Amino acid sequence: MLGFERLPKWAILAVCLAATAAIEAADYLTGEHIMLSSFYLVPIALATWYLGRTAGILFCLLGVTSELIIRRFYASRQEDFLTSLWNEIIILTFFVAVAYVLDRLRTALHRESLLARTDSLTGAANLRCFTERLQLERERAARNGRPLTLVYMDLDDFKRVNDEDGHAAGDRLLHLFAQTVRKETRSVDLLGRVGGDEFCLLMPDTDSEQARAVLVRLQEKLEDMFREQGHPVTMSVGVVTFLKPPQTVDEMIGAADAAMYEAKNGGKDAVRFVTHPVRPRPVART
Repeated sequence: MLGFERLPKWAILAVCLAATAAIEAADYLTGEHIMLSSFYLVPIALATWYLGRTAGILFCLLGVTSELIIRRFYASRQEDFLTSLWNEIIILTFFVAVAYVLDRLRTALHRESLLARTDSLTGAANLRCFTERLQLERERAARNGRPLTLVYMDLDDFKRVNDEDGHAAGDRLLHLFAQTVRKETRSVDLLGRVGGDEFCLLMPDTDSEQARAVLVRLQEKLEDMFREQGHPVTMSVGVVTFLKPPQTVDEMIGAADAAMYEAKNGGKDAVRFVTHPVRPRPVART
């Protein structure tokens, strides 16, 4: 809405207060015969949308209080205080109703946006969201020359969980898996579900040694979790550290996927680390 989402909350609050003050001044200068009550809906709407329902209701009260004071200042002899108060209560009711509807709409839109970008079962990013973020990090890594690590994880023998214990058990295991990964990684890292039992972990500004340290700890936590749940599940993992990212995210995911299959074909329950592009080995001098 009008680009206000880029502003800090204090700036939006200042805009709402300034708009309310401007309407109050205009209301005062135009006198009692011109009603400007509806214009208070502008700061009310902005406050509700960007600062929340409580802020919206506070601006409802501020607008109506200003109206009441100004109306009493210009009150005609025929209108007593109780009449003015009743009129302002009606206006307040309308303002609060608008703020409530806007807040419900904002919440619904946020929920829909979240569902459109999140896997509903695990809470991980869905494939579309993950590839969008990967593209942004690829471009950033290409600009600043920092390493970028992509991890491709496949749950070995996960099908047995669904076949032997039912899909509810499998769903719970996937949820716990995603929960554990997010807990053991940084807030800047992004876990994405790219298949039924396949996940990718994006680790910006992470070199191969840092990635190795994280994966060792993560494997231990996941092994403990699988054991506690009583499921014979392991992981085949491909870890690719990009020193210079390729041109497309498909190439990046493909490289991590290929590394994961190398680990799986080597006997499962393994991690394959790759650096891209491969550093040439030094030639021994004779």
